[in-house]
Amino acid sequence: MEFMKKPLLFFLFLGSLNMVQAQNEIFSFTPKTDSIRKIRNMFLTPNKEEKTFTSFFLDKQTVYTYKFDSVYNTIAELKRSIVAPKYSNVVGSKTYKNHSTLFLSNKNMRKFSFMEFDYAENVVNTGDLDIDMKRLEYLINLEYKNKLILLSADRSNSSLVFHHINEDYTVEKKVVDLSEFEFLDIHNKKERLFDAISLLSNGGSEILSISNIQQDLPIPIEETSAYTKIYHRKEKLYITLDESSSYTQIIKINLDDYSFELINIEKPGIAKSILIPSSNSFLIDNQLIQIVANIKELKIEVKDINTLELLNSYTATRKQDISFRNAPIKKQRMGNEKIKELNTKSFLKKLSTEELGISAYKKNDKIHVVFGSCEYKAGHVSQKSKGGEIPAMAAVTASVGAIGGAVFIIIYKSVNPATTSLQKYIGSTSFTSVGIFDVNYKHIPDAELSKNIFDKTIEYHVSKDKKSIISVYNIEKEVFYGAYHKKNKKFTLTRFTE
Repeated sequence: MEFMKKPLLFFLFLGSLNMVQAQNEIFSFTPKTDSIRKIRNMFLTPNKEEKTFTSFFLDKQTVYTYKFDSVYNTIAELKRSIVAPKYSNVVGSKTYKNHSTLFLSNKNMRKFSFMEFDYAENVVNTGDLDIDMKRLEYLINLEYKNKLILLSADRSNSSLVFHHINEDYTVEKKVVDLSEFEFLDIHNKKERLFDAISLLSNGGSEILSISNIQQDLPIPIEETSAYTKIYHRKEKLYITLDESSSYTQIIKINLDDYSFELINIEKPGIAKSILIPSSNSFLIDNQLIQIVANIKELKIEVKDINTLELLNSYTATRKQDISFRNAPIKKQRMGNEKIKELNTKSFLKKLSTEELGISAYKKNDKIHVVFGSCEYKAGHVSQKSKGGEIPAMAAVTASVGAIGGAVFIIIYKSVNPATTSLQKYIGSTSFTSVGIFDVNYKHIPDAELSKNIFDKTIEYHVSKDKKSIISVYNIEKEVFYGAYHKKNKKFTLTRFTE
């Protein structure tokens, strides 16, 4: 495989690093970029093993990169013009010991390239990736065994395709053929896997509705309301499908040998109403938490995905208080400090008509379960439109790390799941409550709710300049919030802990 080498100036960046005395801010600096062109985007890529990170700043023509060590000293700086105008989207990034790489695609996600910043040799290497996307639709990227993997779905059948990108930029292809299984639509009729994970706007464009669930972080309802969620846990990959009104379908894939299975878990029964009940689920460890709601009733069940055993169940009707909550039922809009409390009747109405979701995270020896719904700004395509319950809204275009302002139709994607979660929260109003449970999912009525790490990150974001370009990543239980402030052209990094 051949790729281009082009020598570049190498800078030891010494003078601009300023230690900041604010409580959570680690440092700030001013990137050396073109004084005329505006920075259009910014990404942070961590090396979680070394606890280092690299920042990328992109204007319309150039990529500027800075590498920092574990104590936030600048090691190196490189810059390079964009590979070619056709590669307008950043789909992933990877930081190795001596180099960092951006993975790029053209606008329709059919061709891919790489841009490698080699700090040891002081060069930037570029080249095309040997990836055939015929009949495929890109879903997400994930990392396994120090390789970036691009996951795609086949439009013509029920196959998933994994492209493993090696460190030398050769590509290995693995196909998981799931055509032996029946995937179900909202009316429990058979459909292809690709149809199960896509929406149809009234403009006729297929839009993917997928959340890539980050481990060890609280996930906002705006992210967990997606019907399709992907959970990468070591060698296991779980894809949960909740379009069916009767079953949560779980695709389980082993990334070592690509063995697979489909697990169908029946959804809780609920009091009948005119509309099909809203439903969703969340996977934590080996437990699936399912939620079903209509205007009359709310039900939550917890089941073991291996044994299908029912671990616990909770129900509330519109005429009674929700006994398994530890926080008020609240309506909250990002950027508005005023919080409105709702009664059960109003809450169930919102759960049945808006985007229903549920999530869970562990804090100390307790499990916090967040349940509720969210409404998005105009332009969002409702998942409910697939079932004919609510008219579809206009198609939405959202930048997925686009260089030079390029966009394409995939909902709210990002090169980093933590950044995606924050972006989704910014674009919606939520109606939520929280229940606290022990490890057996027995409710703890007197448990006190405290702010989690993502609450702190969101509050910080709201208090700052919301026009900044942000990138967020986590290392274990810490969240790092990077912001490029357009007004003063300064970058700051802030750390949050529990």
